[in-house]
Amino acid sequence: MSVRHAVVITTGCLALAVAIWLLPASVHVVGWPASGPLRVALFASRTRLTGLLSAALVASALAIAWGRTQQTLPRLSALASRTCLLWLWALPFLPWLPERVPLLMVLAGPVRWVVAGAAAMGVGREMWRARNSRRAGLS
Repeated sequence: MSVRHAVVITTGCLALAVAIWLLPASVHVVGWPASGPLRVALFASRTRLTGLLSAALVASALAIAWGRTQQTLPRLSALASRTCLLWLWALPFLPWLPERVPLLMVLAGPVRWVVAGAAAMGVGREMWRARNSRRAGLS
């Protein structure tokens, strides 16, 4: 059971790191022949991505270690699962998927903030649930 929680925590931390890396990214359609859209994507540096991914792995390892000692691994896993929604930010930048499903390119524009808002609301709701369950346990 704890392996599943560790995977979810790591995946959530990596999703957050990739989303931070994609903040300045953009995708531009430079042509639209019958075969599908021709896109050009602009990204931040690979060095920044490497640093963010490394920090995410360290943060997830620390969170997993802390969660095991405090017996809060399921709560941390539930919290991190909400950030996994941020993986949607990466879809428009995949080299093959938006060519098959061009509608996914809207996730590279302002709609991505709706996704980020939904993830933030999910994290907030999970934190509220954890707080209320602790209060109920103390009563």
